Amino acid sequence: MHTSHGLGYVLPKVIEEHPVILRIRALTARIIGWQNDLYSIKKEIKKKGEVMNLVLNIMHTQKIPLEDAIAKALAFHDLEVAELEALQNNLPDFGLGKEWNEKVEKWTEYMTLMISGLNTWYLKDTLRYDSNHGLAEFAFVRKG
Repeated sequence: MHTSHGLGYVLPKVIEEHPVILRIRALTARIIGWQNDLYSIKKEIKKKGEVMNLVLNIMHTQKIPLEDAIAKALAFHDLEVAELEALQNNLPDFGLGKEWNEKVEKWTEYMTLMISGLNTWYLKDTLRYDSNHGLAEFAFVRKG
Protein backbone atom coordinates (compact mmCIF):
# COMPACT_ATOMS: atom_id res chain seq x y z
CA MET A 1 0.00 0.00 0.00
CA HIS A 2 2.03 2.95 -1.22
CA THR A 3 0.43 6.26 -0.44
CA SER A 4 1.70 9.82 -0.42
CA HIS A 5 -1.01 11.54 1.65
CA GLY A 6 -0.58 14.62 -0.53
CA LEU A 7 3.07 14.99 0.43
CA GLY A 8 4.40 14.64 -3.09
CA TYR A 9 6.26 11.42 -2.42
CA VAL A 10 5.55 7.75 -1.84
CA LEU A 11 7.16 5.90 1.03
CA PRO A 12 9.39 3.05 -0.16
CA LYS A 13 8.07 -0.45 0.48
CA VAL A 14 10.70 -1.17 3.14
CA ILE A 15 9.41 1.82 5.14
CA GLU A 16 5.75 1.31 4.29
CA GLU A 17 5.90 -2.25 5.65
CA HIS A 18 8.00 -1.46 8.73
CA PRO A 19 6.26 -2.52 11.99
CA VAL A 20 6.44 1.04 13.39
CA ILE A 21 4.76 2.49 10.30
CA LEU A 22 2.12 -0.24 10.33
CA ARG A 23 1.44 0.49 14.00
CA ILE A 24 1.19 4.24 13.35
CA ARG A 25 -1.35 3.53 10.61
CA ALA A 26 -3.34 1.24 12.90
CA LEU A 27 -3.27 3.74 15.76
CA THR A 28 -4.39 6.56 13.46
CA ALA A 29 -7.37 4.52 12.30
CA ARG A 30 -8.22 3.43 15.84
CA ILE A 31 -7.99 6.96 17.27
CA ILE A 32 -10.25 8.26 14.50
CA GLY A 33 -12.69 5.44 15.31
CA TRP A 34 -12.69 6.38 19.01
CA GLN A 35 -13.24 10.03 18.07
CA ASN A 36 -16.17 9.22 15.84
CA ASP A 37 -17.87 6.95 18.33
CA LEU A 38 -17.39 9.34 21.25
CA TYR A 39 -18.81 12.26 19.26
CA SER A 40 -21.69 10.25 17.82
CA ILE A 41 -22.81 8.46 21.00
CA LYS A 42 -25.76 10.78 21.73
CA LYS A 43 -27.06 10.35 18.18
CA GLU A 44 -26.62 6.61 18.07
CA ILE A 45 -28.39 6.07 21.37
CA LYS A 46 -31.50 7.58 19.73
CA LYS A 47 -31.35 5.29 16.70
CA LYS A 48 -33.58 2.28 16.33
CA GLY A 49 -32.06 -1.02 15.25
CA GLU A 50 -28.45 -2.10 15.04
CA VAL A 51 -25.87 0.52 15.93
CA MET A 52 -22.12 0.13 15.64
CA ASN A 53 -20.42 2.18 18.33
CA LEU A 54 -17.41 1.30 20.45
CA VAL A 55 -18.80 3.08 23.52
CA LEU A 56 -22.09 1.19 23.32
CA ASN A 57 -20.14 -2.03 22.81
CA ILE A 58 -18.16 -1.40 26.00
CA MET A 59 -21.37 -0.56 27.86
CA HIS A 60 -23.07 -3.75 26.65
CA THR A 61 -20.21 -6.22 27.00
CA GLN A 62 -19.06 -4.95 30.39
CA LYS A 63 -22.59 -4.26 31.65
CA ILE A 64 -21.70 -0.79 32.90
CA PRO A 65 -23.50 2.59 32.79
CA LEU A 66 -23.03 4.85 29.78
CA GLU A 67 -20.92 7.36 31.73
CA ASP A 68 -18.50 4.60 32.74
CA ALA A 69 -18.33 3.31 29.17
CA ILE A 70 -17.53 6.83 27.93
CA ALA A 71 -14.78 7.12 30.54
CA LYS A 72 -13.32 3.75 29.47
CA ALA A 73 -13.48 4.73 25.79
CA LEU A 74 -11.70 8.00 26.56
CA ALA A 75 -9.05 6.10 28.48
CA PHE A 76 -8.49 3.72 25.53
CA HIS A 77 -8.34 6.73 23.19
CA ASP A 78 -5.82 8.51 25.42
CA LEU A 79 -3.60 5.42 25.72
CA GLU A 80 -3.49 5.07 21.96
CA VAL A 81 -2.75 8.78 21.49
CA ALA A 82 0.12 8.44 23.97
CA GLU A 83 1.45 5.41 22.08
CA LEU A 84 1.23 7.27 18.78
CA GLU A 85 3.10 10.24 20.25
CA ALA A 86 5.78 7.92 21.67
CA LEU A 87 6.26 6.26 18.29
CA GLN A 88 6.45 9.63 16.54
CA ASN A 89 9.03 10.89 19.00
CA ASN A 90 11.17 7.76 18.68
CA LEU A 91 11.10 6.85 15.00
CA PRO A 92 13.76 4.34 13.98
CA ASP A 93 16.39 4.91 11.36
CA PHE A 94 14.94 3.22 8.31
CA GLY A 95 18.37 2.70 6.75
CA LEU A 96 17.70 4.78 3.64
CA GLY A 97 19.44 7.95 4.72
CA LYS A 98 18.58 11.20 6.44
CA GLU A 99 16.28 12.36 3.62
CA TRP A 100 13.92 9.41 4.07
CA ASN A 101 13.99 9.66 7.84
CA GLU A 102 12.91 13.31 7.49
CA LYS A 103 10.19 12.33 5.01
CA VAL A 104 8.87 9.74 7.47
CA GLU A 105 8.80 12.42 10.19
CA LYS A 106 6.75 14.61 7.85
CA TRP A 107 4.46 11.68 7.03
CA THR A 108 3.81 11.06 10.73
CA GLU A 109 3.03 14.75 11.20
CA TYR A 110 0.41 14.46 8.45
CA MET A 111 -1.11 11.42 10.12
CA THR A 112 -1.60 13.37 13.34
CA LEU A 113 -2.89 16.37 11.38
CA MET A 114 -5.64 14.12 10.04
CA ILE A 115 -6.62 13.29 13.62
CA SER A 116 -6.56 16.86 14.88
CA GLY A 117 -8.25 18.14 11.72
CA LEU A 118 -11.07 15.66 12.18
CA ASN A 119 -11.44 16.71 15.81
CA THR A 120 -11.70 20.35 14.72
CA TRP A 121 -14.32 19.36 12.17
CA TYR A 122 -16.40 17.68 14.89
CA LEU A 123 -16.11 20.71 17.16
CA LYS A 124 -16.39 23.60 14.71
CA ASP A 125 -17.55 22.62 11.25
CA THR A 126 -20.32 20.08 11.48
CA LEU A 127 -23.63 19.79 13.25
CA ARG A 128 -23.80 16.13 12.28
CA TYR A 129 -23.42 14.94 15.85
CA ASP A 130 -25.13 17.86 17.56
CA SER A 131 -27.81 16.32 19.75
CA ASN A 132 -30.31 19.06 18.79
CA HIS A 133 -30.50 17.85 15.20
CA GLY A 134 -31.68 14.75 13.39
CA LEU A 135 -30.04 11.35 13.26
CA ALA A 136 -26.39 10.88 12.41
CA GLU A 137 -27.18 10.09 8.77
CA PHE A 138 -27.97 13.74 8.14
CA ALA A 139 -24.87 15.90 7.92
CA PHE A 140 -25.04 19.61 8.51
CA VAL A 141 -22.36 22.22 7.98
CA ARG A 142 -22.17 25.27 10.21
CA LYS A 143 -22.74 28.53 8.36
CA GLY A 144 -20.27 31.40 8.70
